[in-house]
Amino acid sequence: MGTIIDMRKLPSEETVFRLLIYCKETPELSNEAVSTNKYLARELLSFKPFQRTMKLESIFFKFLQEHPDNVLIKDIDVLFNPEYKIDVMKMLLSVYKRKKFRLVWSGSYLNGCLTYSEEGRSDHKTYNINEYDIMCVI
Repeated sequence: MGTIIDMRKLPSEETVFRLLIYCKETPELSNEAVSTNKYLARELLSFKPFQRTMKLESIFFKFLQEHPDNVLIKDIDVLFNPEYKIDVMKMLLSVYKRKKFRLVWSGSYLNGCLTYSEEGRSDHKTYNINEYDIMCVI
């Protein structure tokens, strides 16, 4: 399901109907992108720790509602907190169905997989892009 596309061959955003994930952060992308970490952390602090997992998706959606469609976001590290025990990619896709956005990946891309953190760490995650309806820009 997932698609890999070269940055130079990227179609216009209006013709892309999948979550667009930029695998490499460039200065241009960094300048355009809106960081999510501080907002998410601040909002999550208003809930007791056992409630945060249940509130995470709605808080993320609320953040996106405060921005225009197809906003480019970055810094999604808060989502990978192992205490939340969520599938971050599934949550991103769930929210994408309700509010379109683009994402600068907070990890790396290699051999058809998006990876967050280092192997052996509690927050390490690997996503085979063929299992998700996404478009990765390399």
